[in-house]
Amino acid sequence: IVHPNIVRLFRFFEQDEQYGLVLELVHGKSLHQIIGERRGTGFPLAWILRFAMEMCKGLQVVHEHHFVHADIKPANFIHGTDYSGNDMLKIVDFGISRSLREDSLAESRRVLSGTPPYMSPEQFRREQLDLRSDLYSLGCILFEISIGRPYCQAVDVEAAGNFHIQGALPELNTIRADIPGRLSDLVRGLLEKKTENRPASAQDVYLHLEALFN
Repeated sequence: IVHPNIVRLFRFFEQDEQYGLVLELVHGKSLHQIIGERRGTGFPLAWILRFAMEMCKGLQVVHEHHFVHADIKPANFIHGTDYSGNDMLKIVDFGISRSLREDSLAESRRVLSGTPPYMSPEQFRREQLDLRSDLYSLGCILFEISIGRPYCQAVDVEAAGNFHIQGALPELNTIRADIPGRLSDLVRGLLEKKTENRPASAQDVYLHLEALFN
């Protein structure tokens, strides 16, 4: 997949029974590092919208190529300069991504994988995944960059699973007064427990975000 918001894979190789990847070098910091530097404060609204829209553009392309990333989290977005000198937010680490083909999705039901604070309820329930699992994880990130703390603060897998499956949906604009109601509603929609209640695609999320600029 070649796209400005996705780290580029140049070559896959095997040598002496070891496997390796040659990836695009991105000079910058992970979103996780940037969040840490802000010491618990949310991002300015313009930053939230810009980062969210770039995340959506990358995710849309991943999904159009029939993959679920399955580990969307701040550490897997790099903000920096690519080899062409462009300033971008890029998705990295497709190590546990799943094809949307039936055989790969069946495997995803047997293996609990991901990063618990950002995993969707269906990941914990070992249900079949689709692209809306990534959108749930995106909602977790948007909550975090808006408020300055993770949506799920559980420290172990069981507690995180209980939170994602049963926890209350957030109202961002009651926590932070300058968050527009439409953004608060969008994040709440992304964090719906049932996949059918979430936005249908990253493109739909992008269009909602784009409307907030106007």
